[in-house]
Amino acid sequence: MTKSGWATRRALSARPRPTYGRLWLSVAHHPGDTVSCTQAEALVLAAEARLGLRPRRRTELLRQRIQACEQQVAQTGERLERQQQAVKQAKDRLAETEQQVQEQQKQVDALEQGYQSRKLQERPTSRLAQARQRLQAVVKRATSRTSVWKQAQHRVDKTTAQWSHQQAELAHLYQRLISFEQDNAANSEPIEAEFRLDAGFGTYENVALLIEMGYDLYTKPHSHKIVTYLKGQVDDTTAWTRVGANAELVAWPNLQLKHCPYPLDVAAFALLHRQNPQAERLVSLRCSAGYGAFARVVQAVQRQADDSCRD
Repeated sequence: MTKSGWATRRALSARPRPTYGRLWLSVAHHPGDTVSCTQAEALVLAAEARLGLRPRRRTELLRQRIQACEQQVAQTGERLERQQQAVKQAKDRLAETEQQVQEQQKQVDALEQGYQSRKLQERPTSRLAQARQRLQAVVKRATSRTSVWKQAQHRVDKTTAQWSHQQAELAHLYQRLISFEQDNAANSEPIEAEFRLDAGFGTYENVALLIEMGYDLYTKPHSHKIVTYLKGQVDDTTAWTRVGANAELVAWPNLQLKHCPYPLDVAAFALLHRQNPQAERLVSLRCSAGYGAFARVVQAVQRQADDSCRD
């Protein structure tokens, strides 16, 4: 919607009810350039505040994630130390070669002056010609060692940025653990709850966050790369299961996707063309955390297939 020339975006959370349909739990307006995935945590917290209920935070999973992150930080720190040492060695070797260039240049200059003052002709095997060759060799060596030093420095810069990012993430996880432990201590009657996110919210960080917050999560992938990857796992021999009037499904329980802290139950489903059942499948996904959620992933896919049929 637009108002007074400013584009706005609404973030909504709702709870389905059999009597009244959906009950809106929270509505928040944001500037039109707001990225959806940055608002997931605020939506969940707003829904919890509206209901006055929340699940038990899965602090045991968060501790395991912190432990893994600590190991990554330590490994990155060790790699950074090795790379810094390599930079120092490369820089020392470059400085040594640059000194040799200066010395060889002085020698060539002195020989040139001597040859000019004595009006000598430079021959291919003369001292001046040999000095020039040595100068060219050390200049070439200096160029090569400059390249080695720059490459080593580039690796240090890249690893330093990665290390800083990992340290910031670890500090954030420490704060999250403290907050979640306080939530659990104050939550005498935790509930079991499901949370469904649209694809725009389904980043790996949001998936991990909601798992750690205690929810059974259902979402579509935030990135098309997951769909592309799973399409590569499917061939003509793959067994698809009919889950609706016009849909088939193939699933991977407890799948560990790259960059996702936790394994997920993943289902890819295809809506079949009514007139041409052999048409190429258009694959989309449902992802869920563990804790016996796999069967419910299949049910969620079936509901979506049935809804598509009615549409």
